[in-house]
Amino acid sequence: MTDQPNSLQGFVDKISDAIAAGHRRHERAELLAAYRLRHRWKASDAPRLQTLSLSPVAARRAARLSGRGRPVVAAHTDAVTGLAIKILPLIVAFQAKATRKERLLAIKYLVWWPHYVETVYRGEYAIAKANGLSRPTEATEENIADALCISSAVVRKLCIKVRQLRQEGPEAADFPPGALGGFLEWIEEGRRDNFLPLN
Repeated sequence: MTDQPNSLQGFVDKISDAIAAGHRRHERAELLAAYRLRHRWKASDAPRLQTLSLSPVAARRAARLSGRGRPVVAAHTDAVTGLAIKILPLIVAFQAKATRKERLLAIKYLVWWPHYVETVYRGEYAIAKANGLSRPTEATEENIADALCISSAVVRKLCIKVRQLRQEGPEAADFPPGALGGFLEWIEEGRRDNFLPLN
C-alpha cells in the first residue's frame, strides 16, 4: 500500500512532463513557421512576433520591420487552444443537436473536408455523365457549390488538391465515390450512415 502514493505521483509526473513537452513542441512549431517567413515579415507582424521566443538576431530584425500589408505570421495560440481548434469542429460535426449551419461550418474545418468534396464530386460526376449532360464537369461543380454554400472555383480547387495527394500516394486519398444526398443528410440531420466511413 505504501507504494501507491509513489505510483500515483509518478503517473502525475509523467502526465505533467507530457503536457510540458507538448507545449514546447507547439511553441517550436510556431517559431519555425515564423522563421520560414522571415523574409516577408512586415511592421504588422511585430505584435505577433513579440509573443514568440525569438533569437536575439530575429528579435533585432523584428524591431526594424517596415512595410505595409497584412501580417504573414500566424497569431500565437497556446497548445490547449490549438488542440481545441482541432477537436471542437470534430465534436460539432458529429453532434446530432448541432444546427445545419454549425455542422457545415465544422465540417469545413475538418482535415477530411477536401476529400469529402472530391469524393462527392466523383459520385455526382458519374451520375451527370450517365444522364448525358453536355457539360458534366461544370454542372457537377455548380451543383455541389450550391449545396455546400461555396463557389464552383472552390470545388475545383479542393478536387485538384486531393488529386495531387492521390498522385503522391494513393493511400492518402482513397475515399470511394460518394453521394451528395448522403452528405447533405449528414449536414442537415447529423446522420452520416448514407455517406462514407472515415478511412
